[in-house]
Amino acid sequence: MRSPVFFRGRDLLYYREHYYPNDATTAHEFIHEALQNAESTHNVKTRIIIVPNGSYRICGKIMGSAYAQLCPEAIKRIFIFGRTSHFLPYMGALSSMDYLDSPLGRLPVDKKSEFNVELTVLTVLP
Repeated sequence: MRSPVFFRGRDLLYYREHYYPNDATTAHEFIHEALQNAESTHNVKTRIIIVPNGSYRICGKIMGSAYAQLCPEAIKRIFIFGRTSHFLPYMGALSSMDYLDSPLGRLPVDKKSEFNVELTVLTVLP
C-alpha cells in the first residue's frame, strides 16, 4: 500500500506488515506481551472501551492496557469500527460479510436477526 505521507517531496512506501504483523504467531506474541505488561483489573462494570487502531507497533501498549480492564467472561459482543478513510465520520454501515480476516484469524460477524443496531448521526463541528 502506498502511504499518503510525503518526505522531502517523495512519497514514502509503507506496507501493511509495517503496521500489523502478517502472520498469526507474531500477532499473538505481540498482543500477549502488551497484555502481560498491562495491569489487569477484570472490571465487570466496564461497558465500552475506545482505543486507537493505528497499528500494533504504534498503539499496541495502549490497546493492551485498555483491554486488560475488561472481564473476558462478561464480553458478549465486540464492535469494530473501521477507519474514517473507509467511510465518512457521520455515516455508518453494517457488514454483510460472514467474517473479518485479522492477523489472529477469522472473526465471525454477528448475523442474529434479533440483534438490532441503531446508528446515531453525529454532528461534526469544525
